[in-house]
Amino acid sequence: GDEDTEDYLGAQLQAGQFWAAMWQTRNYGGAMGTGCVGFKFIQGHCKFEALDPRWTTPEFAGKGADELVKLTVQHTYCKEEWDREEKKWKKQWYWYRRVIDTETDTVWVPVKCRKDEPLWDLQVQKNTVRHNLGFVPYEWIQNVPEGDEIDGESDCSGIYNLVKSIDSPPTEIYSGTIKNLDPTLV
Repeated sequence: GDEDTEDYLGAQLQAGQFWAAMWQTRNYGGAMGTGCVGFKFIQGHCKFEALDPRWTTPEFAGKGADELVKLTVQHTYCKEEWDREEKKWKKQWYWYRRVIDTETDTVWVPVKCRKDEPLWDLQVQKNTVRHNLGFVPYEWIQNVPEGDEIDGESDCSGIYNLVKSIDSPPTEIYSGTIKNLDPTLV
């Protein structure tokens, strides 16, 4: 009922791109069964963010609990870099790691991929920001709830056999045409 507060919150949602983050979370949830959305502060501004659940590992307060105590985002990515010795552009793979808990948000400096994963806390420089919220500012959301499972079900769960049966005849016709496997003798 407070118009000033409502205007302020509406402006925060718009400036922080809340609806874009929710849209992305819905896409992740429908495709993979789980979405993860939350917020962070960058230079005093609230920004909403959807985390890719493929690379995010949640830790909950206990079995069956939905209260997050920690999120670990970790994956590899490729970057084009100039090789001075060979004088050409080459692909270089890096590790990315971020851990969000109830008090801090920590991002490690990207590390070149080697045979083994680095010992993060011993070998790699990191940047820790204390948010002191007392909770993880993200929500782990199952698309279709699956009880005590970490991930829910995707939108297409349960229809794989139907899709396969619909796709099989056109695939066989196309493949037969390409191979010139006409069933009649002409």
